[in-house]
Amino acid sequence: MCNGFNIGKGSLPNFFQQGDPKMIAKEMENFRLLLRSNCSPDLRFFMCGVYKPFCPSNNRPIVLPCRELCEEVKMSCAAKYRELYNGLRWPSKFQCHRYPFSNSTRMPCKLRDVIDADDDQPFIPTGR
Repeated sequence: MCNGFNIGKGSLPNFFQQGDPKMIAKEMENFRLLLRSNCSPDLRFFMCGVYKPFCPSNNRPIVLPCRELCEEVKMSCAAKYRELYNGLRWPSKFQCHRYPFSNSTRMPCKLRDVIDADDDQPFIPTGR
């Protein structure tokens, strides 16, 4: 689902403290219908940034989606989510107050701006 972004390495654990790539993939699969709906051109990008935070390089911090991106995706997709998932509300995991404003940090939070790597393998810090 997150292939195709030249985003560097992903960092585990993710934003939700999930560290098992298989469990992350299984949870992301729950959103396949929403992704196929094309409700937002940025939905896949947003979800990949949340579930598999991008690490542009080993010496730079992870990059989370910014609040503005979250709000754009939510505005475009919340109604479609309710329709596809039997009236369920937008997932609490994707509440936009959780994410930084694009101007509140010196690191970039629009993930498209951080292209710097050649593989899509997760970066798991070794503690060194």
